[in-house]
Amino acid sequence: MKKTINKFLVYSFLVAVLCFTSKNSFSQINFSNPDFESWSSSSLPTNWNSLSYSGYSLCDISRTDNAASGNYAVELKASRLSQTLTTMFNLPQIVIPGIITNATVNLTSFSNIRESLSGLSGLFSDPENIDMESLNVFSSILSNGLNINQVRFIDKVKGKYTFTPVSENDIAIFAVLCLKTSSNGRNVVGGGFKTITEQTNSYIDFSVDVTQYSEADELIFAAIIGTKDVSATNFGKLRVDNLSIEEGSELGIEETMTNDFVVYPNPSSDNTFKIKCNNSETISVFNTLGVKVLEVNNYISETLLRVDEKGVYLIKIGDKFNKLVIK
Repeated sequence: MKKTINKFLVYSFLVAVLCFTSKNSFSQINFSNPDFESWSSSSLPTNWNSLSYSGYSLCDISRTDNAASGNYAVELKASRLSQTLTTMFNLPQIVIPGIITNATVNLTSFSNIRESLSGLSGLFSDPENIDMESLNVFSSILSNGLNINQVRFIDKVKGKYTFTPVSENDIAIFAVLCLKTSSNGRNVVGGGFKTITEQTNSYIDFSVDVTQYSEADELIFAAIIGTKDVSATNFGKLRVDNLSIEEGSELGIEETMTNDFVVYPNPSSDNTFKIKCNNSETISVFNTLGVKVLEVNNYISETLLRVDEKGVYLIKIGDKFNKLVIK
């Protein structure tokens, strides 16, 4: 079952309701080498990573002097897996998305590579409907993001980009994940996505709105370019430059919760729950990435509902919100 991301309405609405943003101040934290001026080689900027295994680069990443400012920017393209690597990994000659991220990429085995590449390809099958399984695969191979213990809440990740598709099948994605490590493990507690499909002739601004359900201690950013055409041999390019992070206020979701409706049992241990509210309400349920996982029109109070995965959810009725935890 696929869960739909309403890219513009969901994120802009949730951010407006859930976050009291410090609008006139920008954070004092940022990624290392956010302008891509420093390079460890001609194919990888310092402190940034891509998909590789045992010294083999899987992605088409390069340095370009076509920059928004300064001397360099990073350029990403999708590519077909080479015949050598196809044989080595026992894979079809699939399209590999171009990825650059501030996190460590954990491709630790052949089976891990097969699973990860298949999951990443799923991100581009339909830009309006992203498969949660693909998102989970994506987040599972990334670790050691930016330490944001001193900030804990992020409002936006911003930057500049150019996008030059070769067909309508080419797609670029800017992804942000906020994570928290606790005794329960390493969990996603927020994030945001922006999908790019329109060509730009020069650098323009992008901004990824970040929705957080609780404080985080790790921030992961990734710029990704791929295609829906699994048989493609010619690929578009994405250039990225001048990244920055804007902090959010620690006044957040707890101040927007309401007693106007009750969610129970909460936490729930069997993926089911009920809502005590007025009859004929429209119920919307969002996960920590702002993905709408459930919507019920004309809900009858205390009717049993179910979500598929464990985690933290936001229940919306009208302009009111409550939080649900599925253990």
